[in-house]
Amino acid sequence: MTATTASPLLEIEDLRTEIHVDGQWLPVVDGVTYSVKPGETLGLVGESGSGKSVSAMTLMGFIGRRRGQRVSGRASFRGRDLLGLSERELGRMRGNDIAMVFQEPMTSLDPSFKVGNQIAEGIRLHQGVSKDEAMRRAVEAMDKVRIPNAKVRAESYPHEFSGGMRQRVLIAMAIANDPALLIADEPTTALDVSVQAQILALLAEMRDELGLAMIFITHNMGVVADICDRVAVMYAGQIVESGEVRQTFADPQHPYTSRLLASMPRLRGERTSLEWIPGTPPRPAEFAAGCRFAPRCAHAQAQCLEPTTLAVVGDGRVNRCTRGVEWKKDVHA
Repeated sequence: MTATTASPLLEIEDLRTEIHVDGQWLPVVDGVTYSVKPGETLGLVGESGSGKSVSAMTLMGFIGRRRGQRVSGRASFRGRDLLGLSERELGRMRGNDIAMVFQEPMTSLDPSFKVGNQIAEGIRLHQGVSKDEAMRRAVEAMDKVRIPNAKVRAESYPHEFSGGMRQRVLIAMAIANDPALLIADEPTTALDVSVQAQILALLAEMRDELGLAMIFITHNMGVVADICDRVAVMYAGQIVESGEVRQTFADPQHPYTSRLLASMPRLRGERTSLEWIPGTPPRPAEFAAGCRFAPRCAHAQAQCLEPTTLAVVGDGRVNRCTRGVEWKKDVHA
């Protein structure tokens, strides 16, 4: 993991993505704010449906530009507001300056084309090189992500690869144009544990070798501990806590973060059963005006019905809990 004091490469401020359903606008992403510096990895973590992937898809322009969708806020990448770019401008940036690795490689790759051609197509689109040069660079990218015998495997179709190798193809496609920012959307979810570890190690290696900034989307706090410098915890469309990974894991400021960490399996210690969070996350139509985690929180009080805001609680750390850290007294009472 890389620490950096450089200015942010990406700055997200009050990002809001709404979907029109049954006559009302529902905030799937609601007031999200974070930044990512060059060479830094930010983990976006939370349960399924918390808005992690939607926020990333909004940045890429995949969500928010069709009828029944709307976006507000600011998303500045190298000084340019992504939300204000035209479709043509976004097309030039996607896969070139900003690349994305999706969680299911089989649905992200076209089964009708050889993988080398699929990687080369993006290179030709953005770099304007010849077909032969694009294929040479495609093979080079495949070799870089440790695909054995890359020149031969470039002639294979997606179904001829294992799940882990298909994911390596997607990573090769993502890094082929030397992007500054890589968004990895749960890229290890469909893989077995040993292959997950290989892909995580590969992503960390690519980040360090190429100087990439990375947003790593996951529901797994263990993955965050392995690969991320900072973490932003999302719940019901909002960030409830963010900070440096080690500080957040050692001293969580929000009850939701604390419960996520408590539900992680342990290899050592006296605990014999997994802890869990009662209830389920609310749907966007059910978002409360106050703390959205309150119905599931053992520390909720009357003040938790009041509107919440992100409060600075330390150097680079923020917390949305209405009670601040007073809830921790309940644990030790």
